[in-house]
Amino acid sequence: MIGDITKGHFDCSLDVYHELQQQVTHLFHLAAIYDLAVEEKLARLVNVVGPKQVNEWAKGVTGLKRYTYFSTAYVAGMREGCLYEDELKLPKSFKNHYERTKCTKLKYWLRSLKKKSPLP
Repeated sequence: MIGDITKGHFDCSLDVYHELQQQVTHLFHLAAIYDLAVEEKLARLVNVVGPKQVNEWAKGVTGLKRYTYFSTAYVAGMREGCLYEDELKLPKSFKNHYERTKCTKLKYWLRSLKKKSPLP
């Protein structure tokens, strides 16, 4: 499927959007802007808003057996030492917008999607 996670219904027809929710069994989410010099607005759109739309779509997938979200090590900002998923805190500062948006996305995913969804 060709689409755009930053646009409603991934910029495809509603028929295709809903048909895929009936057919998909495994979802691998890798979409992101990987440019460490990306502008804040684009980073937020692709790395935060887009994944939220993918997660909302995934909640409607009737036969979903596995949802794999690929994250990044760039969520710790200027923090040093070990960083575990269950203690993810917003660092005081980040080196760039990429890190800030990836941290924001991961915090959302850990708090919201895992608690409210039966997704594996």
